[in-house]
Amino acid sequence: MFIARLDYAMTHLGWLGFLTAVYFAGIGIWLAQLLWRRNKAAVWQDRSEIYAEYRDLHQRSLENQTELLEACEIHETSLLQREAQLDETKKQLGNANGELVDAKRQLDETKHRLVETESQLAEAKSQLGDTQKRLADAEAKNVEQQIAADKQEAGHQCMVTSWSQQVAKLDAALALTANDAKAAQERYTQSTQELSALRTQYAELTQQLADAENEQVSMDQVDREYDRLRGHLATLRQQLESTQANLVEREQRCERLSEQLQEAQDDLKLRGTLLEDLRELQTATVAKLNAVRQTDETLAQLQAERDQLQEKFHAVEFELEAALRNGHAAEQEVGQVADQLAIAAAASEADRAEDQSQIAALRRQLADVESRLDAVVHRPDDADDLTEIFGVSRRLEDQLNEAGVFRFEQMAEWTNREKCQFERLLGRLGCVRDGKWCEQAKELLTLADESGERTPEPVKPKATSYLRALRTYGNVSVTVDETLGVVFTRRPSYVDDLTVVRGIGHVNQRCLRKAGVYRLQQIADWNEYNVWAFNELLSFKGRIERENWVGQAQDVLAFRGKQDADETMSISIDSSSDSSDGESSRAAA
Repeated sequence: MFIARLDYAMTHLGWLGFLTAVYFAGIGIWLAQLLWRRNKAAVWQDRSEIYAEYRDLHQRSLENQTELLEACEIHETSLLQREAQLDETKKQLGNANGELVDAKRQLDETKHRLVETESQLAEAKSQLGDTQKRLADAEAKNVEQQIAADKQEAGHQCMVTSWSQQVAKLDAALALTANDAKAAQERYTQSTQELSALRTQYAELTQQLADAENEQVSMDQVDREYDRLRGHLATLRQQLESTQANLVEREQRCERLSEQLQEAQDDLKLRGTLLEDLRELQTATVAKLNAVRQTDETLAQLQAERDQLQEKFHAVEFELEAALRNGHAAEQEVGQVADQLAIAAAASEADRAEDQSQIAALRRQLADVESRLDAVVHRPDDADDLTEIFGVSRRLEDQLNEAGVFRFEQMAEWTNREKCQFERLLGRLGCVRDGKWCEQAKELLTLADESGERTPEPVKPKATSYLRALRTYGNVSVTVDETLGVVFTRRPSYVDDLTVVRGIGHVNQRCLRKAGVYRLQQIADWNEYNVWAFNELLSFKGRIERENWVGQAQDVLAFRGKQDADETMSISIDSSSDSSDGESSRAAA
């Protein structure tokens, strides 16, 4: 249409109309470039503002996240300390309860012994009463017997006197008859026996009196033992009262610790609220990033429009050159227009050169990232020969390598879902499950482990050698195991994916986490003894050394640190370029 208008102008208006049309076309192009530059300046300014807001939001989110993580770790540490104190208090309370139970048992035993002693004392008192009664009876009987004995002795003396008289008479009459003498002798003997029997009975009564006096002495001893037991019972009652007072005090301490635990739980809920606020801030940051992407799309559209205008400009230049070849009269005016067009072209070329330099820088960054990515995901030199599995050809091995599968460990740990995914990827349904590739990979791994030689146990380092590595973890729940190195006592808030290390699958990752290994930094800090200990723990024979787990972990950590540094540098470069572009666009406007 533009060419048709030029033909119409040249046909009806001549060279003057043609030059006028060219002049107005140049003015239109200049106005279009001016509008495009203004739009670009506004876009770059918005983009710089959005990037500044994004950096501020990102920095604040990182600071809030760092503060929240530090506060959570400090709170978790204090909570663990309080839990330890509470456990210790509970243990002390349990010991006190045990002591109280023992004291109660001893008190019950003492009460039982006291009851038994009181019953024995009552029995002893009853026996004492019986004994005293028997003693009184014995004394009365003894008095009666003494009186009777005295009477008998008096009677005996009388009888002796009478018998003596009779003996004298008998002696006198002995001569008279032998039979009378013999009868008198028998009566004398009988009287002597009766006298000895009375004396024996008197001695028995005397012994009974002495026994009764001894029983009175034993009753005094029983009274003293009863007084001593009553004093011991009073002491035990005082101990029971003091133990009950200690129990009440410990119950009050438990209540105070429960209140402190409730306060800690409330503080933890507050931390959770802060974490939700941080997540909302991250959502707002993502929305800002989406707005930045939309701005980039708008900029791409403007660049496309600029390219179209440049194509039209080149077409006008070509037509202008053809017009200059046809006429020399308007060379001066055409030269002026050409100068203006050259200025516009120079400005456009400068903008294009700047854009191309930015594109080249982005391409270099992309190439650098791709080279790093290729360095990470390239086929390892000691990759397993997957064709040893029956059913895996060279073509299938290449497809598996393209999917990132290089080792038997990876295939041995496939889940049913992963088996179906690889079957669809290879285009052969049922080949993995029907061919039992996972089982074959496990058998090959077992054979490889059995063929390896166990390394001898190295010298165990001292626990103090782990202090420098322990400081890098900060205030988290880690401890030093002289055999396994630095391990976590519980799962931390941030954990690494250990399967990025070649040779560590999901099963080995679970075993390592059970042993307290959650981060790549722990593997990177292993010494020779730790490597030997984990070989023994995982039933490996030098596999960790063969696959170089420690070196792989160190390489991954170094790559992450370099990548973080590159991202920080790219953000600073983008911010500086955005500010310079905004200033240049404002100066041009």
